[in-house]
Amino acid sequence: TGDNGSEAVLIDLASGERTTVHKTAREALWHPNGEDVLVLAPDENEVLQVWQQGVDSRRSARQLTRFEDGVKMLGVVSQDGNTLAVCGGTEGQPALMLVELNED
Repeated sequence: TGDNGSEAVLIDLASGERTTVHKTAREALWHPNGEDVLVLAPDENEVLQVWQQGVDSRRSARQLTRFEDGVKMLGVVSQDGNTLAVCGGTEGQPALMLVELNED
């Protein structure tokens, strides 16, 4: 993807129908609930953050992180589906961060 990211699109293999999930995604992963996608996309300050977006696009995207230096890369979801590991920090001090996926 380019600097502005690109659309995260779901394609129904049976019908060929395309559904745009997010318009400025850099990366995307399925959420463990099977109904949402975890997306790496810029916030209002153009800092990359993690968002949760419903695949039906009826619900607004929910911002899961608000890290000052942003998130550089999505990692993996824990086996229990409650935590997402992401890479962040700065070039001089990279960081592995854990993001809780529970909606509590």
